[in-house]
Amino acid sequence: MKAVLLAAGSSTRLYPLTKNTPKCLLDVGGKTLLEHQLDALADCGVSGMIIVTGYLSQMLEEKLEQIGARYPFKFSFVHNRLYAETNNIYSLWTAREALKDAAFLCLHADVLFHPQILRRGALSSDDVCLIADEEVLEETMKLKVKDNRVIAVGKHVSMEEASGTFLGLVKFSEDGGRRMLAEVERLITENRTKGYFTDAIERMIAGGYRVGVSFTQGLPWIEIDVKEELEQARREVYARIMEAQAV
Repeated sequence: MKAVLLAAGSSTRLYPLTKNTPKCLLDVGGKTLLEHQLDALADCGVSGMIIVTGYLSQMLEEKLEQIGARYPFKFSFVHNRLYAETNNIYSLWTAREALKDAAFLCLHADVLFHPQILRRGALSSDDVCLIADEEVLEETMKLKVKDNRVIAVGKHVSMEEASGTFLGLVKFSEDGGRRMLAEVERLITENRTKGYFTDAIERMIAGGYRVGVSFTQGLPWIEIDVKEELEQARREVYARIMEAQAV
């Protein structure tokens, strides 16, 4: 299994903290967000790691030169040169050749989470498995679940109909990944470069493809978009992760 980390964005909502630093290199608990994610991936049997860069890409490459030897997988980089005018669907599309015919985990670079959350999702028997929290949060990607399968995912899902909050972490089998990338390709050819990769997942669902879900079961996590969330990650969520791992 491979992993792809979408880390191209400029994270302007965190300025000035991200003015000269990619978001995933911000420190939480003495380690960067990037290192927290790589530590979790090391427990998932990942053999190769593709990092999609954009904003301040050289800093990410230099960081991996420093820490890459710690991890049991090979690293490669794909650069989204249009990062300032596209969204994560385009970042995933730029990595299509590296992910061809492979099972893979897809991660957003701004999520701090308990490693067990990712392990559970990686072990799912579903060809596509979205990782979610049963708590429904406003202003987030939400999903709707029926009979243990996802029937809708995106910001358009209302608070009333939502079954949980999508963390931005997904597991794809070889077949799931192949079908996902085919849908992404179609959306890109339709000039939907400013959309989200969940648009492609919704097309798969509409075509009858089963999409499963793995819930966090109360384990701690946070998506970091603004300064207040970074402070919460440092003050509260990291401590909860450490406490849960110590049990």
